[in-house]
Amino acid sequence: MQSQHFLLITLFKPAPSLVTWVTIDAFLFVLVMMGPFYIPFAITNDISLTIHAVIIGAVILLFVFFFVWVRLYYNSM
Repeated sequence: MQSQHFLLITLFKPAPSLVTWVTIDAFLFVLVMMGPFYIPFAITNDISLTIHAVIIGAVILLFVFFFVWVRLYYNSM
């Protein structure tokens, strides 16, 4: 099967902006999903500052892990 536009053996790699786009998309997704649930929860419940720090730290850690994974995934393409 031969394509008229490009050879099938041509190497293809997405644009580097894919990493930025996916990272921003993930950040906005977390913000939209966490904001409406966590902010009212944090305001209405009397929970210690340590628990809030653990929750926010876990979200930041997951975001950093996702950012590293996106970079590694893009490099492997």
